[in-house]
Amino acid sequence: MFAKFAAVFVVALSVFTTSVVATPLPETGSDLVSRGGGFHSFNNWGGYSSLSNFDNFYGSSNFDNVQFSEKSIKIVKEKELVCHSQRIEIIQQRLLVLQEMAKRIITEQVCEVETQTIVFEQFHASLHGFSRDLRRFSGRQVGYDSGIVSHYGSIIGSDGSLSTNDFGFSGHDLGRSYVVPSGNNWGSRSFSSVGSAYKAARSAVASVLAVASSAIAGPIVDRRDASLNTTLLNVSPISFNQWGGLTSLVGFDDFFGVGNFNGLKNLQLVLAGQQNQVCQAQQAVLIQQQLAVLQEAAKQIILTQACDVQAQVLFLEQFRGGLRDFRLDLQRVSGRQIGFDANIAALLQQLVLTGGGLNIKDLGFRGVDIGKHLITPSGSVWNDDIDRSVQELLKLVAAQNQRK
Repeated sequence: MFAKFAAVFVVALSVFTTSVVATPLPETGSDLVSRGGGFHSFNNWGGYSSLSNFDNFYGSSNFDNVQFSEKSIKIVKEKELVCHSQRIEIIQQRLLVLQEMAKRIITEQVCEVETQTIVFEQFHASLHGFSRDLRRFSGRQVGYDSGIVSHYGSIIGSDGSLSTNDFGFSGHDLGRSYVVPSGNNWGSRSFSSVGSAYKAARSAVASVLAVASSAIAGPIVDRRDASLNTTLLNVSPISFNQWGGLTSLVGFDDFFGVGNFNGLKNLQLVLAGQQNQVCQAQQAVLIQQQLAVLQEAAKQIILTQACDVQAQVLFLEQFRGGLRDFRLDLQRVSGRQIGFDANIAALLQQLVLTGGGLNIKDLGFRGVDIGKHLITPSGSVWNDDIDRSVQELLKLVAAQNQRK
């Protein structure tokens, strides 16, 4: 356990050793350190039948869909969209709903912790590909797949339960119904400003993590130099209100609060009267499909409701930062309960209008509300053997994401 705490501090300290804003974190597919190369199959990994044909979704040796290229894209000409900037909390609300729904999908429909880890890491790593799109590193046009997004309304059944239907697509279909919204502010100087926004966002995530880690890793903190503890705990929070002079970022910090970029500091309140959910294991492909729909929906929201690319990057990194917190939950490092906010996840069906357009009404919550209605599905088991198994699994996942 100490080793995992130490890994948390390595990430945080890499940011604080010189400058909170100026120093980027390592650029990797899943923010994990690779321990070796070579393709590793996750089909039936660990003997789990829930992982049958896992590799088929994106294809062998394509764990995080890094092989998705411009050649894979077929733009839907009849769907020409121009972004229309919405109020900042509208975008943040919608991404948080997607985040909590992703947690629900993983905790309700996957019972083995190892499988939870694999499907989560694939989802999170594929979002890194979108980050590279936004920063114009991938060589791909920046868009989303409208065909995959069209399954959005099928994730939840009429009774509020998660669907167990096969949506009939795989990761190979990504890009076949591609929509590229126009109207953003990308220009000749955007590489620099967008890169700065990305570094600042990553630093904000690490600063929250460093402070939170100091609260749960007492033995590690006790062995560090006292002056270092003071440095970690007294770093000034990074504000993104009107960051870079962008009026589209007015009120950005209000959603989670200053110094709480991705909500890691939020308290949790378990709904004792509603703890009747027991995970019901589904095949990996069904989980992969549902998470792919959420992924493309996140792209649609960011690209059509924020027109400043710098703001698009900040929204995505805040979204990915919240998912990183869930990674710590799954690894039993955060000290928090493993679950999802039922009230926020339940708003999924309100994000899209009957005609398929995005709903822009205020959903009536802020980031500080996350965790106030926590559901923690039971049925998964954690012990020392599983801990070791998950750590080995993370090394394999890291190796896949480094093969670029």
